Amino acid sequence: MNISKITQPIAKFMPKAGEAVNGNSKVAKTFSKGLKLFEPNGADNSFFGLATIMSCFVVIPRIKSALKRNPENKEATMDEIKEILFRDLQTIAIILFGLKSMNALVSNLATKITKIPMVKNPYKKVFAKDAGDFVQRGKNFLSNIVSTISPLSKATRSMGSEDVEKLYMNHPNRDSVIKLLNSIEKKGGEKEAVFEKITKSAIDSMDNKIAFQRKMGQYENGVLSTQGEIDKLAAKKDFFKNLTLERFMSEEALDEDCTKELLSALSDKETNALAKSVNGLNSYLKTAALGVEVGYLGFGLPALNQKRLEKKYLGEKPIGEQRGDTFSPVNDRLVKAQEIKLYSNFMK
Repeated sequence: MNISKITQPIAKFMPKAGEAVNGNSKVAKTFSKGLKLFEPNGADNSFFGLATIMSCFVVIPRIKSALKRNPENKEATMDEIKEILFRDLQTIAIILFGLKSMNALVSNLATKITKIPMVKNPYKKVFAKDAGDFVQRGKNFLSNIVSTISPLSKATRSMGSEDVEKLYMNHPNRDSVIKLLNSIEKKGGEKEAVFEKITKSAIDSMDNKIAFQRKMGQYENGVLSTQGEIDKLAAKKDFFKNLTLERFMSEEALDEDCTKELLSALSDKETNALAKSVNGLNSYLKTAALGVEVGYLGFGLPALNQKRLEKKYLGEKPIGEQRGDTFSPVNDRLVKAQEIKLYSNFMK
């Protein structure tokens, strides 16, 4: 066998293929766009990647297996295919569309209760005329609903840790914090609730520093060596306790040292009460939403499928009456036992 006859065409083709994929041609640009659709977002699979995996490696192989299992009995084959579609398509729909929408729903509800924004693009902005950049609005009510459900849209979504960090932690100066507070109402929250968490962050930071100074200090003649620093921190703590939203938002400049302490507290994950609250509550809500969905897929969906099959194969009347046989308790039990055995084999 002449290997060169195989290797030479491949050697000529590969450079051209590489140029087509990596170049500036239409083919290269189209290929690049196609690949981006399948790129994962951090630990999350992309919508198209997950849809491809679920359809090509779950549904299609199961249908092929059903066609090969009993090719002579077309009715049984069609029943099995219907069962696969009934269960698997609902599961895929929940995984692709339900998870994020459910998370957004519960987080949006939590936003209304706590008055602290926990979602991007809150629901009330989806239908508002002045939605602006907060959401990609559709042309009508139906398209807005589709936009909310679709994982490809920029509609309401539960905040992830990166979103929380960007919104609530990265503030280089006081003006940045004021800008955040001015945007809170557009995000579905209230300034007062958010500002309360901001001052709590500073107070918690002062408590941590006071505890550290007490630990590091040594007593000399009954006086703690770090008492002076502790008194300064305690004064700052009292300042933040009495700081009002109106004063913070006014043109009156705050003490530069206190401003630094506030910004430092917000940038620290351990002391930022705002970020901790949103991340913690969103985590609990997402777990609860996942529990509801898993409960439906694990218990509700199989129960619905079982009732559907029971209705078809067992019906509502006694088996003896269905078949036109002379009904008797013994006969009915024997026939029903056979039907249930067949039904159990079918469900496997």
